[in-house]
Amino acid sequence: MNTYTIGRRTGKTICFSNPEVSNDHAEIVENNGSYLLIDHSTNGTLVNGNRVHNASYPVNRGDVILFGGGAVLNWNLIK
Repeated sequence: MNTYTIGRRTGKTICFSNPEVSNDHAEIVENNGSYLLIDHSTNGTLVNGNRVHNASYPVNRGDVILFGGGAVLNWNLIK
């Protein structure tokens, strides 16, 4: 099981400098080839236009994940 941490705080697996991204914005947890985004942010995350706020949401390769209104994760580049 792999966990990718996402946020503005130094030391995150995926670190954004965008001030609209929370320090500890979200994480993506991989379990047996399935991925789950868990949002911890102040204002939420968009996955393919669906708002996720303080909840979990399944994600797949090719999904458009938007953090803080301007930071886009190209999920296809994550290994």
